[in-house]
Formats: sequence, structure tokens, C-alpha cells
Amino acid sequence: MDCMVSEWSEWSECNKSCGKGHTIRTRMIKLEPQFGGSSCPETIQRKKCKIRKCRTKGGGGSKAKASGAVGCRLQPWTSWTDCTISCGGGLQQRLRVAKKRVKGICKDRREIRACNNQPCYY
Repeated sequence: MDCMVSEWSEWSECNKSCGKGHTIRTRMIKLEPQFGGSSCPETIQRKKCKIRKCRTKGGGGSKAKASGAVGCRLQPWTSWTDCTISCGGGLQQRLRVAKKRVKGICKDRREIRACNNQPCYY
């Protein structure tokens, strides 16, 4: 019996609000190969994304450049959410909320990662 997989999920949102980031999509293993059947194809795909260039206000010090914006202050990262599924490839996310918003520059950040990539055994 050959491996059977689900359809691909929709692509996730870009994990960066500016600059270079990535987006992922997943699919689940419905049936593991048995008795010499063909092996399973990949269950996670990742591609690059770039929303827009990150801007910094002119003349700021290195601290301003490192944060991506002058006056942008962010809360610490939240904990990763529970994985969307227990096996077969799911997603987790975490947020970093802006404390102080500077006119269109300072925005919340979100990261997404794959989780529970091990096959499902039913």
C-alpha cells in the first residue's frame, strides 16, 4: 500500500511584517506506506516572502536600526501556541505586540513555525 497524504493547507501569512520572511504550508499523512508501498512525499513546504522593505528614520543610532523603527517598542514574545494538530504536520504561532505605536511604522510581529511533523499512526 502506498503512502496517502491530504491536500496542501493554505499558505500561512508571511512571518515578518517587513523585510524577508517565509510562509509555510502543510499536509497530513493519512496512511503510512505498508508492505513495500511508495514512501510519503514531503509534508511541509516553505517559501520566501517579502511584504515591503523595513524602514528606519534617518540618523537614528544603532538601537533604532536594530528594532526596525525609531520609537518602536515591543512587548516580549508570547509563548508558542499549541500545535494545530497532534501529528502529520501542524502550525504554531507566537506574537510580539507593539507597546508604543509610531504612525504606521511600529506594528505587531508574528512568527509561525511547523510542529508535530511525525506521521500519524491510526
